Amino acid sequence: TIGKQKEGFGLEKLAHSRDALMIERSLVTSALAPGRSLGVNLSGGETVYNWQLGYFQPDENESATAITGRFAWLPWRHENELVHIGFAFSERDLYGSEFRINETMEVHTSDSLIEGEKLLADKESLQGIEFLWQQSGFTAMAEWQQAKVTDTDNVEYDYRGGYLQMSYQLSGDNRKYKKGELGKVTTRGWELTSRYSQFELVEEANEVKIYSVGVNYTANENLKFMGDYINAKQFD
Repeated sequence: TIGKQKEGFGLEKLAHSRDALMIERSLVTSALAPGRSLGVNLSGGETVYNWQLGYFQPDENESATAITGRFAWLPWRHENELVHIGFAFSERDLYGSEFRINETMEVHTSDSLIEGEKLLADKESLQGIEFLWQQSGFTAMAEWQQAKVTDTDNVEYDYRGGYLQMSYQLSGDNRKYKKGELGKVTTRGWELTSRYSQFELVEEANEVKIYSVGVNYTANENLKFMGDYINAKQFD
């Protein structure tokens, strides 16, 4: 695939926002997982595995480049149950571009409360692992991601975090799953959700923990109502 596209990194990031379990993606996904970039991406696979490997230009206005890869494995699938395991990496040359963690606490319309140091970054190394389990309407998914950013003075900054989120569809039907990616709810009805997420800026000695619960109602494939309650704590 050639053109502007999502880099192959992160189970939650690769899912369309309209198919998310909760209104906002987790903090670690928003802070670390790459988004859409201009590049060339190769992909392939069989029934039980899928892979991607691409070369990207993350910011068209900067000279940054990235090599990003992902491998997704389906070790178990039987009737209405499946288990997914995934691994991803991204090695990014930033060539002195400005880098900063600047995020909200999973509320897009709020002020940015998680602010790291402003860096002139030389390199960034990203790694992530994924887990997904679905059975009879129950979904559990988790990820852990970490980044090491090296600035132009060769000083390293570490960022890391993860989440565990769960949902249950009262219909008992699973969400759509295809080629290593989690998709939409396939039947009309109610869905209960919850999530625990955390994120740490190691050198800045800043940590965040967020607990959320929610409820979704899918009316049809074009209309869904979502509500979340979020409790966030920041530790300096």
